Amino acid sequence: MRLMLIRLSDHALVDDLCNHYRRSGFAAEPVNSCMVDATRIDARDDEQGRREVLMHLHVWRALNPEVAAQTVG
Repeated sequence: MRLMLIRLSDHALVDDLCNHYRRSGFAAEPVNSCMVDATRIDARDDEQGRREVLMHLHVWRALNPEVAAQTVG
């Protein structure tokens, strides 16, 4: 599955975002000080994986409205 890169405006929350994804069964790792790669390994295809990553990003944004988070690429 293709990974999705997510850029955060606050590098202090990179680990929090990774943990959010991991708790839900995703693979998530920091890429650098303000970027995370998240992947739904068991998704049927890349499109389903992308939708699930985005859905969980929306949830995380609702819990952290002060942080800008956007997908890259």
